[in-house]
Amino acid sequence: MATFRKRGDYQWQAIVRKAGFDPVYATFDTKKEAETWAMETELSMGKNRYTNKDDVPTMAVALEKYLAEVTPHKSLHSQKSELKFARVISQSPLGTKKLSDITPNLVITWAMSLHTEKGNSGNTIRLYCALISNLYTIARDTWRMRDLDNPIPAAKSSLPRASTGRERRLDKDAGECGLLMALLPYPYSHMAALALETAMRREEIFEITVEHVHIAERFIHLPKTKDPRQRRSKRNVPLSPAAIEIVEDVLRHLENQSELRQQTMKARPHQPMGNKRTESTATSVTETADYRKKRIWSSPETLDAITQMFGKYTAETICGDLTFHDLRHEAVSRLFENTDLDAMEIARISGHKTWSQLSRYSHLRADRLADRLAGKKR
Repeated sequence: MATFRKRGDYQWQAIVRKAGFDPVYATFDTKKEAETWAMETELSMGKNRYTNKDDVPTMAVALEKYLAEVTPHKSLHSQKSELKFARVISQSPLGTKKLSDITPNLVITWAMSLHTEKGNSGNTIRLYCALISNLYTIARDTWRMRDLDNPIPAAKSSLPRASTGRERRLDKDAGECGLLMALLPYPYSHMAALALETAMRREEIFEITVEHVHIAERFIHLPKTKDPRQRRSKRNVPLSPAAIEIVEDVLRHLENQSELRQQTMKARPHQPMGNKRTESTATSVTETADYRKKRIWSSPETLDAITQMFGKYTAETICGDLTFHDLRHEAVSRLFENTDLDAMEIARISGHKTWSQLSRYSHLRADRLADRLAGKKR
C-alpha cells in the first residue's frame, strides 16, 4: 500500500509498504510522479523484482546452497578451501542472521574478533570476505534476490590489512637452488625444478596430465588456471630446454612404473577367458586412454602434501623459511633478469592478468639493476 506525504512547497514523498518487504521511499517534484512510481513499485514487488524478507535465507543456509550449486564447478583445491571457510562463517555470529540483516558494521566486528581473538591474518580474513562477497553476487544475480546489499565493499576499508607479500628469493651465494634440489626427493625435486623453469603455480603443476604435455611443440596446456575473473581460463606454458628435460624425465618415471605394473599383472595366474584377442585389444585401448588422462606424478595424491613434504625436507636448513610458492616469485624475477622478454610476454608465461599482479611477483636484485644502469645486457 502506498502513502504520500507533502514535503515543503515543491516535493512529494512516496512510501510503499507491503507485507514481507522493507518499506521503500522516494521523493518527487509532483504528486503525479510519486503516484506513478508507487504503482510501478507495487507491481515490481508482485512480480518478485523485490526480495520478500520471508524468503531471504540465513547466512548458514545460503552458504549450504552455495556449496551445493556453485562450489562443485571449481577446482578440487578451491572446493576444499571454500568448504573450510564456509564452515567457519556458518558457525560465527553471522551464520544465524539473514543476508538482508548483515551490515558492514557486523562484518567489521566479526572480522576484528577473528584478528584479535583468534589471530587470523589479514589475508585469511580477506579470503573469508571474498567468499561472502561472491555469495551475495550469486544470490543477487542467480537466485534473483535483486535488492540485497553486499556489505563487504563498505566494510573493506575497515578490515585488517593483508600483508604486503613475500619477497623471499633463492640466495645465489649460499647455493640455495642446488641445496634445495639435493634436499628434496623425487618427485618433489622435479616439481620444484619445474616451478623454477615455468613459473607455474603449485596447483597447476600438481594437475598436469600426460595428454596435456606437448614435448614436440614445447608447451604444457593448462585447461584450468587461477583467474578471479574467469575461473576456467586456459593457458599454454612454453617450455625452456631445461623444462623439457625435467618433463621428459618425469614421463620416463611414469612409463617405468606403468610397465612394472603391467608385468606384475601378467605374472598373476588368471582364469581362461572367451575371445582373448578381442578382450586384449579392448583392454589395450582402455589402458592407453587411461594413461593419457593420468597425472604425470604418481604421487603425492593431495595438493597439500606438496607443501607438507616441502617443509619437512627443508626444515632446519637455510631453506627452512622457503615455501613452494616462493619458487614462482623466483621464476618470474629470473625471467625479468635473465631474458629479453617484455612484461607482456612474461605475463603470458606466468598467467598474470595485470601489471599490478605481475609486479608483486617480480623482486629484482639491486646488483642486477645496477648492472643494467651501467649498460650491461641481461
